Amino acid sequence: MDDIFDKKREVKFATKVSLFLMVFSIIGIADAAYLTIKHYSDTGINCSIFNGCELITKSLYSTIFDIPVAAFGIVFYIFVFTLIFLFLKFRNKNFLFLLVAITSIGFLISMWFIFVQGFILNLYCLYCLISAALSTGLFILSIVAVIQYNNIVNKKEELSGT
Repeated sequence: MDDIFDKKREVKFATKVSLFLMVFSIIGIADAAYLTIKHYSDTGINCSIFNGCELITKSLYSTIFDIPVAAFGIVFYIFVFTLIFLFLKFRNKNFLFLLVAITSIGFLISMWFIFVQGFILNLYCLYCLISAALSTGLFILSIVAVIQYNNIVNKKEELSGT
């Protein structure tokens, strides 16, 4: 009976956390894609709350080797989505550990760009802040996923006596 309970618990955990991780990564892809498209189309950015979007996305901090930072964001969010998908498919904890590593890098990069916006440029970009919030959420959820996965594995080991 406990084994059935643990299996249901594992599926429920994987579904909830993975759903949030996937939704966050899809929103991140859309956010980064919007900024990347606007960069290459050279059209204005609709920034309803803040008025710094245009200046920030045209600043020297907005590109790396003439590639918009947002394009790297697309790659980041696609990679995160792929890792979540692979974890769900194969239930291999290494995908979760890689997810934590990648999202920690994304989190640190986001914190750098928040610093740049607030203390160097003295402007804020709504889409950049959304991306920072998403990468922070992904980082926190990936840590939660690893902790929960380890708890489930430890519980299974206790029940099986190994």
